[in-house]
Amino acid sequence: MNNQVLIVGSRKTKKLTIAKKIFHASKLDHYASHSGIIITGLPVETRYYKAEVRLFIDEVSESKFAGYQEWFEQFQDTDMKELRDSIGGLIITVDMKCLDNDLSKFSEQLEQITGQMDDEFLEGSEDDKKFQWEGFKVVIGVKNGEYAIAEAQMSDIEYSILAAGFLFISVNENNEGLEQLVSVIENNQWPSMERKSITKPQIKIEDNSQELGILLERIRRAKLLASSIDDKERKETYAKTAMEELMKDL
Repeated sequence: MNNQVLIVGSRKTKKLTIAKKIFHASKLDHYASHSGIIITGLPVETRYYKAEVRLFIDEVSESKFAGYQEWFEQFQDTDMKELRDSIGGLIITVDMKCLDNDLSKFSEQLEQITGQMDDEFLEGSEDDKKFQWEGFKVVIGVKNGEYAIAEAQMSDIEYSILAAGFLFISVNENNEGLEQLVSVIENNQWPSMERKSITKPQIKIEDNSQELGILLERIRRAKLLASSIDDKERKETYAKTAMEELMKDL
């Protein structure tokens, strides 16, 4: 795994917005096509570390499920293993109407991707404590226009996406919700993280609120990932390892 993040989705699902607002990418408006865009040297920085990431932006052929299914099948092809091995994060952006209409099909495809990436990661890993691919996988559900989804249905969507091994974040037209993606990215263990030296400890509660939020998000993410592991012994071992990693940062 390296510092490459793959963002894929249909038109008008905030792919470029994520690149600009989250990864601080610039000069994106001149691209006629949103397929195959590669941007390097983008900063990810927190109080404790800094890193550089590389974005690969791709676009599905249509906003309906058929367009995503075509892309999913291509992504899972043997010829795409080099790409799968190279990414540390996968962000799929999709219109909520598409997700709502074809949730079961969408979730099934996501589950296949999760299983494939876990299997390929474990095949190449020599660490017995590793049980799954270590990058982050997120589905961004974008609310466009006046399409409304009941709270109960939104809960079903989140549960189905989580059960498939992906985190789910809902984002509205005003980009509310993207702050959750920031936490996911900042919590990721980038291979080339450069730890900062902190010379002046901050003891005020308000100064540590962001770090506390990040820590809580990491705990939530670890619990969600653990819930997707069926084997009891593997789940307990993963939970123990995850807690040890969290304690190192306290």
